[in-house]
Amino acid sequence: NIDGDDGMAAQPTSLPITGDIDVVVARLVDDALPLLQRRVVQSTRTLNATKAEMDETQQGVEVAQNLLQQLESDKIEAEHDTKAARERCKSVRLELTGVE
Repeated sequence: NIDGDDGMAAQPTSLPITGDIDVVVARLVDDALPLLQRRVVQSTRTLNATKAEMDETQQGVEVAQNLLQQLESDKIEAEHDTKAARERCKSVRLELTGVE
């Protein structure tokens, strides 16, 4: 074949050789690494801030639950006091008037 055409398609000359691919990959990794590190730091800060907010919310919930329990206890005590006061009023009225 005089013109050099052996019937096979010509290989593109723009394909890098294996060493060049390694260099390109290394550069890409070197370029991407600081970006990834900044994203990790940013994500860590965001997670820490979210955790702090959740902890604060949890503390608020615990305070509210304790307050609710105290209010329920106070309500029961007030109901008992009310019942006792009614009984005492009946007793006093009976003593004073003889009428319930």
